[in-house]
Amino acid sequence: MAIVSFWSNIKKETAQTLSIVAIATYMAVEHNSKILIVDTNFNNPTINNCFFNSNNQSAQSVRAGKVDLGTGITGLTKLITSGKINPESITDYTKIIFKNNRLELLTNVNPENPMEAEKIKAGFPELIKMAGLYYDYVFVDLPKGLDEPFVKKSLEISDVIVTNITQRMRDLEEFNRLRQNDPIFRTEKIFPLIRKI
Repeated sequence: MAIVSFWSNIKKETAQTLSIVAIATYMAVEHNSKILIVDTNFNNPTINNCFFNSNNQSAQSVRAGKVDLGTGITGLTKLITSGKINPESITDYTKIIFKNNRLELLTNVNPENPMEAEKIKAGFPELIKMAGLYYDYVFVDLPKGLDEPFVKKSLEISDVIVTNITQRMRDLEEFNRLRQNDPIFRTEKIFPLIRKI
C-alpha cells in the first residue's frame, strides 16, 4: 500500500496535475490494483474535468444509501473529527472512475467558512494515511510549495514523492538547494519528473 504524492516547489506550470491523472489512469488500466486519487487543491476542477463532464450529476454524487455528512473530502473530514472513520468508509465518499475500486477520485471543494477550510487541511495527512490502509496506491495531488503545514506532513508520510520541475536551470538549481537543505528531499523516495519547457 503506497502513498505517492505529486508536488512541486515551482509556482509555474509543471504539468503536476496532468501527470498524476496520466500515471494513475495508466496504472489502473494496466494493473489490477485499487487506486485512489486525492485532490487536495481547493476549487481546482482539473482532475475532475479529466474524468467527468461537469454537467453529469451522477458523477458529482457519492454512493447512495449513506448518511450525508457532506461529499468528498469535506465529508470524510467530519468522520475523522468524529473518530468514526475506517479505511473502508473512504470509498463511500469517492467518485468512481473505473469500477471495482480500480480507480476512484476524492475531490475537494473550498468551504465558505475559513475555519472549516483549515480543519479540512489539518485532516489531510490522517485521511491520506487511512486511505493507504485500504487502497493499493493512493496518488495525492498536493498544492505547490511548502506554505501549508499539511503539505509537509503529507510529504513525510508519503512512500514516494514525485517532484515536478522544469528544465530551466534555475528550477534545477532550486531543486538541488531543496535537496541539500531539507531532510525530506534527501531521501531515496524522491523521484524528479522533469517537464520539457
